[in-house]
Amino acid sequence: MISAEAFIKKVDGITTRSQGFQNQYQFTYATGSYEIKGIDVLINKQFKDVVSTWLGYSYSVNNYTFPTLNNGQPFPNNADIRHALTFASTYTYKDFKLAAGFNWFSGRPTTLPIFNQNEGNRRISYSSPNASRLEDYIRADVSATYNFNLSEGTKAVIGTSLWNVLNKKNILNRYYILNDENNVTPIENISLGITPNVSFRVIFKKLVVFLTARCNSTILFYKIQLIT
Repeated sequence: MISAEAFIKKVDGITTRSQGFQNQYQFTYATGSYEIKGIDVLINKQFKDVVSTWLGYSYSVNNYTFPTLNNGQPFPNNADIRHALTFASTYTYKDFKLAAGFNWFSGRPTTLPIFNQNEGNRRISYSSPNASRLEDYIRADVSATYNFNLSEGTKAVIGTSLWNVLNKKNILNRYYILNDENNVTPIENISLGITPNVSFRVIFKKLVVFLTARCNSTILFYKIQLIT
């Protein structure tokens, strides 16, 4: 199966405060709009009901327009990701299921500072808004699940997964502050590295109990969820 879809969307009446700017517009109030247009392509292939694969690609352009900012000229939206590629594949054998996935996104927009600050200036001067890009985002995951019966009318699913098996330190966001010496200092938000997960789900006739555990190098997360 191959499907393709083109889209265009315009949203009016947005404000700078709602967009989370961390550049020269962080403390500026203005009203404007954004427009996003692009195309999505999805390819799905089944192999004898045992292997299923998906390949998806998206191309989009997402721009802001604020009449009182950037001389009224459009500039990239904070969420403008021009290229996105996803791949997933599953293999099923009886009660076992193995899965693997890969995600690649082109870098999000960012605004570079002008590093030669004047000594008496305690505000960062910036270049053109969102004119640069962060590094590309790359993540690969694998998982496995096993279904079995606990008793008559009660089923269970145990699973394990490994997020970010390549241990890629993806930069999710980068902004800048002035240190005590009045030097521009970058601050980066980094994605989790390689992260194992374990899940156990019990399915009664009218109730599902879902337990998950996720661990990275420093933190262990637990989650228990009841679904009726």
